[in-house]
Amino acid sequence: MSDNEQTLKQALEAMLRHYKLKDGYNEARIRQLWQQQMGPLIAQHTSEFSLRDRKLYIAVRSAPLRQELSMARDTLRHRLNEALGEAYIEEVVIR
Repeated sequence: MSDNEQTLKQALEAMLRHYKLKDGYNEARIRQLWQQQMGPLIAQHTSEFSLRDRKLYIAVRSAPLRQELSMARDTLRHRLNEALGEAYIEEVVIR
């Protein structure tokens, strides 16, 4: 590969950075990964996602589940970052 050539993945990542679409793209990917990573029961009780400044905000309708997820925030962050393929999420906030 010459200096001017790049992989499709590299080109897409460059485009996302250039047009400042990375946060929206990652938020959409996280929504998709959430059910795969957490399973349908937890996904069913999740009402809202938002990603701002590399912080993932998750609203959960069940108080006991909210408490459990709050205690596992670091594990959630690690699992989602691993599924994303990069250390993108810096913090998970459960509401």
